[in-house]
Amino acid sequence: EDTSYARAFMKRYSHMRRRVRTLEGLAEEVQKVQRSFRVALPVSMHTGFLAATHRWASGEEDWVRLIQDSYGGHEGDLIRAFRRLIDLCRQLMESPGLPRGLEEKLSQAVKALDRDIVLESALI
Repeated sequence: EDTSYARAFMKRYSHMRRRVRTLEGLAEEVQKVQRSFRVALPVSMHTGFLAATHRWASGEEDWVRLIQDSYGGHEGDLIRAFRRLIDLCRQLMESPGLPRGLEEKLSQAVKALDRDIVLESALI
């Protein structure tokens, strides 16, 4: 996983760096709880897709430039990651007890991600 794009991105967007640190803290908390119950499920944070995801969800239209400037890996891997994120958002939207307003945020995320080449990949 190439994290250089994520590091450069978080240097520019300090509020994102704070959010990532918060999520890393939550991942550590989940691991502690799992250990206390002798559950051995992997919990990890990966930021390799962060810069590309932010740019795509913000409306980037040049897919080739996005790959070159913000990802650096194989475009199929990025599309697959976006499809998985879209599926996760849709599953969360159906969750009982979803906090107020979160369903709308998740719906907005799906709309922002599921377009152009990413949408077309699902139709194949």
